[in-house]
Amino acid sequence: MMLGQGNPEGITSVPPMPLSMGEGDGDGERLRFYKPQSMYLQNIVAESYMCDGLVVGIGNIAMLNASSVYEWRNVTGDIWSCDFPFWRAWEGGIDGSFYVSPTHFTGRHIPTLKPGIGKENQRYFMYKSIPAVRMYSGINITKYIEQIIIPAVRAIAQQG
Repeated sequence: MMLGQGNPEGITSVPPMPLSMGEGDGDGERLRFYKPQSMYLQNIVAESYMCDGLVVGIGNIAMLNASSVYEWRNVTGDIWSCDFPFWRAWEGGIDGSFYVSPTHFTGRHIPTLKPGIGKENQRYFMYKSIPAVRMYSGINITKYIEQIIIPAVRAIAQQG
């Protein structure tokens, strides 16, 4: 989410993602989007299935919504969060781009986004795109029905 795809400007000197809320970004108190690794969307998607007898489910909506929450800390030390359902964006994509600009500021100066370290990386705004990844709708469910569920039903039916 920090860099996104389709940004018009090149961004350099991107610090590594923090491992805890106690880490900074190398430029003072600021902290880019943070969440525990166990809540990364990739990890939630990989564990977001259920199999109970002949019932199979994918996509735990509550966990996917929880995994979409990001926190960040700005230079004043204030902590903010965003709960936009990003998992839905990666499922179906966002048509076009979305606009990101600083919103939490006081004073007379115009704040900037700082996705990379150094003045050359400061941006007043960024456009971001999320292509459709089809995390769930791209699954060929027919294949699994034919290879797993139908044989299981047959086996149960044959047992009487």
